[in-house]
Amino acid sequence: MTEILRLNLGEAPLTWGYFPLTGAPYRAYLFRVGRRTQCWIVYTVDEDARIVDILLFWSASRNPERLDLHR
Repeated sequence: MTEILRLNLGEAPLTWGYFPLTGAPYRAYLFRVGRRTQCWIVYTVDEDARIVDILLFWSASRNPERLDLHR
C-alpha cells in the first residue's frame, strides 16, 4: 500500500482517470487486495499547490448508491 501511495499517487497523480461513479474532480486508482478484493482510492489533486487529497478507500463490491464523498 505504501508503494501505491508514494509512487503512483505521490509522483504521478494525474496518470489515473476520474472515478467512474462521480467523474471530475474526483480521480481514482483501482487496486487489488488478495485474489478477489478490489478497492478504489478516491482522491483529488490541487495542481497549483501540488497536493493530493485522499478522500476514501472504496471497495469495488459495495453498492454505488451508498457512496458519499461529502461526509
